[in-house]
Amino acid sequence: MIKLARIIGIAGGMGSGKTSLMVALSDRLNARTVSFGEYVKRKVVEAGGLPSIEALQEAGHGFIQNLGMRNFVLEVLGDACVDYRDLLVIDGIRHLQAWETLTQISEQRILVYFDVSEDVRIERTRMRDGLEANTVRKHLEHPVEAQVSGLKMVADLVLREGTVDSFVGEVCEYAKAKGLIWP
Repeated sequence: MIKLARIIGIAGGMGSGKTSLMVALSDRLNARTVSFGEYVKRKVVEAGGLPSIEALQEAGHGFIQNLGMRNFVLEVLGDACVDYRDLLVIDGIRHLQAWETLTQISEQRILVYFDVSEDVRIERTRMRDGLEANTVRKHLEHPVEAQVSGLKMVADLVLREGTVDSFVGEVCEYAKAKGLIWP
């Protein structure tokens, strides 16, 4: 069984800023990154599919249905070749059961949740993916999106407004206080 030392998990809805924070934290902390979304996207492309939002949502749901949540999480971590000594920044935690699995296999961890308005998320996703606002709204109604908000209740840190740099500072300060990172 995989046993990990330190995890900074990032959760939030589509278009909330999870990946931007993951990249910035990784750069600042020299941490390894793991992305559930990138894993699913790569698997869809390898299977000859197009990585549309709809295809990714359905593929992710399918992986969880076929493998079970615990095995899906372990598969993503194994695919990333993580080392138990690594500080990991994990992007795209979208299910409470995924976070529960990560808490069972890590010694120290924090969960950061992006609490961003739906209007902002729609605009970001629209701009990023070149979609119409109504199409994005439809994707936000997917059952996976409905589950994401439950993570806010178990998050150690909830981020609402600010810049990526201010969020990195806030997460680093909290992680230092919890002993996840050192000055």
